[in-house]
Amino acid sequence: MTHILHVYLKPYALYLKPLLMKLHEIELFSKDPDDARSFYSDTLGLKLQVNESQLKVFDAGVTGVELNISNHYPSAKVSLSFLVKDVVAFVNTMKEKKIQLVEPYNFHLGLKAATLTDNDGCSIVIHSSTEKSPQWLQNMV
Repeated sequence: MTHILHVYLKPYALYLKPLLMKLHEIELFSKDPDDARSFYSDTLGLKLQVNESQLKVFDAGVTGVELNISNHYPSAKVSLSFLVKDVVAFVNTMKEKKIQLVEPYNFHLGLKAATLTDNDGCSIVIHSSTEKSPQWLQNMV
């Protein structure tokens, strides 16, 4: 007897069957979703798609993947990673916004990285590829 497991969290967002799984969302639990919305929208520039009192949903830059902020559970530490074309330009923009962050440093796979934290203490690593990065990584942004 063959068993197939199908899980639908949101329409077409996550479809599970043997050996096939697609990332649906990254959910960060925040003590103050409105403050988190301001950080991810105004500071980082992510496009807000849903703005409810206890749930904020952002376009994560990948088709079918969302970044959600909610207060459904206590806030916890999570690390997020984003790719940008130019991490130095990103850092300069954050400095103009008076955001504290770790200056760009060399990372694995030839990446340049800068690190900052949101208001709930979640670590956010911003990467950009370099000429030392594998071609597949250079093609991602």
